[in-house]
Parts: sequence; C-alpha cells; structure tokens
Amino acid sequence: MEIDRNSPIQTPATRNAVNRYNFLGKETQVASGYIDLQARFYDPTVGRFMGVDPLSEKYYHDSPYVYAGNNPIVNIDPNGMDWYKTTDGTMQYDPKIKSKKDVGEGQSYVGRTYNDKTDNGTVNYRKDGSIMYSNQTDAYNRIASNSTAGGTHEEAAAILKNGVLVLPSYDNNSTTADPGRYGYKFEGGNLVDAVDGKTKELVAMVHTHPDKGGEASPSYLNLGGGSDASFGGRNIPGKMNFVFGHDNYLRGITADRATGSLRYSMFIRADFQNIRVSEVLKGQRINLRYYGQQFKYVAPNSRK
Repeated sequence: MEIDRNSPIQTPATRNAVNRYNFLGKETQVASGYIDLQARFYDPTVGRFMGVDPLSEKYYHDSPYVYAGNNPIVNIDPNGMDWYKTTDGTMQYDPKIKSKKDVGEGQSYVGRTYNDKTDNGTVNYRKDGSIMYSNQTDAYNRIASNSTAGGTHEEAAAILKNGVLVLPSYDNNSTTADPGRYGYKFEGGNLVDAVDGKTKELVAMVHTHPDKGGEASPSYLNLGGGSDASFGGRNIPGKMNFVFGHDNYLRGITADRATGSLRYSMFIRADFQNIRVSEVLKGQRINLRYYGQQFKYVAPNSRK
C-alpha cells in the first residue's frame, strides 16, 4: 500500500506527537510528568497527589491526600472539588454553571457528575441535572424539600423497577413539571432516559404540588391540556401518577385513552389508608398492589 506522505495525518509533527490526554482525559505535564487534575497534580509514577485537597479542611476525618473520600469504587472526583452546593449544603444543578468561577459566595462547584453514598443507598447526580436514587425514601425527601428551595416549583420523579430517578427541575415553575422539556420521552408506558437513551421499566410517576395558591390534588378537569390526567393518558396509560400535595396528603390518578377519549380514575388519600406525605418521608415506600379495579396502598412489610 502506498503511503501519502503529504497527508495531514502523516506530517512529521503528527507522527511524533504524543497523546498527553489519557488518564481521566486530563493533561500530562511534559516537564514533570504529573497529571493536571485541576485541583491537584497527580504523580502516576508513585500513585500520589503532589499536594493536599483544596477542601481538606471540610473533610478533616480523611487524609488530605486521599482520592474521592478514600472510596473510589463508589465515588468519583471529576476535578477535586465538590459538586455544586448551595450555602445550606444542598446539591443543585444549573446549566449555566460550568466551573467554580460561576458559583456564588458560600457555594462550591463539583463538576459534571457526582456519586455519593448514604446510610440508605447510593445517589448518582447525573450530567443533565437528574438524580438516580437506589432508595425510594431518599428520593421522595429530595422532591419534597427541593420544591420550596429557592422559590416554589414542582419536582417530579420516575419510580423505576430498580430505583427512583428524580428528573431535572431547573426550568420548572410552580405549576408545571414537564419531563419532555429535558428530553425525556415515554414509549409503551415506560421511560426513555434522556442521558443514555435507554428505555427504563416504569412503575409509576410522582410529582409535587407545592403552590398553596393552587390545587393540592391531581389536576383532571383540563382533560385536553396539560393536566395530570391528560399526561397520564398520553404517556403512562393505566399507571399511577402520584401527587405530594401542599396539604401533606398523598393522592394518585390513573388515566387511559380509548378511541380518542380520555378516561381517568382519581385515588384520594382514603384509598392509601389515609397515608400522609410526612409518613412516606419517614421511611414508608410507595408500594402499590392491584386489587380488582382499584389500587391499594400496602406498607413495605405487609404480606397482603
């Protein structure tokens, strides 16, 4: 085979070039051989950081030289800094924030993604502002508390077979939480993940109604518009769409579309054994069984 010596990829500069962006995609310094991980330099020869973590004072219980909280199996550390945290320590997402120079006073920047572990399970903060929880109660606490953080806005989550995915909320308002706004779709009643494009088996949806000027219960009167009933009939027919109301009650609605019309069923708190949102947040999962034509709430330890 004849080689074209004039081809751009065959110039002396490219033939002799060395890829300096290997480990974690970070640049290896030519002079020292250290890898620039933004917050610290890493010496791959001896497997050590050449400097302490810049946030070591916050993590005095760990050595200032450890990586990812000394648990690299569970945690990642994209740049040695925290994920974007507000002054009260809660994790938040803003697509306009790209680096630590973009956060305000008292806030800290982590990076594009972040994995964490709680007493109950794992938490995966994803690159689009969504959060995957292995523990249901942790996810419900997140949407309940975050609905009034920095103003009132709805929060929504997809209850999946293997966890709960809290959907992005940075563009939500006090009366709307639209998954489609963030690239999420529904096919056959299941969720198409906007991050990896894969279809996830959907058990139910849950969202909040934090606006005290509006209805605490699911909306159903506006059948042709953006109501909870029309959302269910369009996207998750026959599956439950829960609502955490601002009056502290849990309610649900299911809907079906048949021959172009919309049929729906409202499930008030009595159908869930008078369950309150506060009780769910204390550790009771949303766990439903189907009895004839009606859903019933079943506590996690129940054998019914």
